[in-house]
This record gives sequence, structure tokens and C-alpha cells, in this order.
Amino acid sequence: GTYSGANASSCTPCSAGTRSGAQAGSCTPCMSGTYTLTNGATACKDCVDRDNGYTDANGHGCSDYGPGDCGYHETADFKSKSMCCVCRQAIGLSLCPDGSEPHTVTVQISASVDDAEQSIDDLEEPLYFDSSDLELGSDTDNYGKQIVGLRFPQVGVAT
Repeated sequence: GTYSGANASSCTPCSAGTRSGAQAGSCTPCMSGTYTLTNGATACKDCVDRDNGYTDANGHGCSDYGPGDCGYHETADFKSKSMCCVCRQAIGLSLCPDGSEPHTVTVQISASVDDAEQSIDDLEEPLYFDSSDLELGSDTDNYGKQIVGLRFPQVGVAT
């Protein structure tokens, strides 16, 4: 979907989350429960709840949720912010371009060579690999402002 403003010589694509029909003068936001992932959409798609029958701690599923309910009463099986359309829209979380659900990977640093600190004030100081902890941003007791590097060799990244 594109639109053309008054006295415009060309059309502009509507942004993701909006749509337009033929000869539109503006883009229209998708209604609640619908979405678009790409620019230039002519129609919004229905958003599908992905709670798979799971419910929150109070027995409520996605169909019971409004934007103000998101993130409360979560359980190990029920995560409203990723499962419920109304919640994904409220926090601006959309699906991946291939239509799949975004997901989080949690990985622990497992070797001392996979994290390092270095003073910003004295870049001649070597990288420090042997710290028992990492001070993000500043180590006021020792080095002042610092850079922290983290490496996750066990995480595969799609190309």
C-alpha cells in the first residue's frame, strides 16, 4: 500500500503496522488484533494468539487480556508478552520477517577467556581476563571507566 499526499508527484509506501488501499491519501493503522510486518502493505493480517491453551496464574488465556494486563501473572508455560497478540502490539513486538515468533536465548559465559575488561582512561593497560566479576561501565575501585567485552562461542548466528 502506498499513499500520495496533496500535490505530491509520487507515492510513498506505508510503514509496517499500517496499510492503504487504492488511491489513498494516507495510511491507516492496523486495527487491534491485526498487523503488517513490511512496508507497502495493502491489507493487515489477523494476529494469532500463541498461548496453545496455556493460562496465566489466574487461569486467564490471551483472549482475556487487554494491553494493561500484559506481563503480570506469568507462569513457566504462559508468557503473555510473546504469546498474546494484544501484548505484542502493546510493546511493539512483531513477528520475524519469516512469520516466526522472536525468541530469547540465554547463555552463560563459561570460560574466563570469554569476558574481558579494559580501562578507557589507560588503553596501554592490558586486557584483564581474571576478574571474579564484571563492572559494566565503571570500576571505581581500580580502573575507572572501562570497556567490557563478552564472547559467546557456543551461540550459532544465522547468516
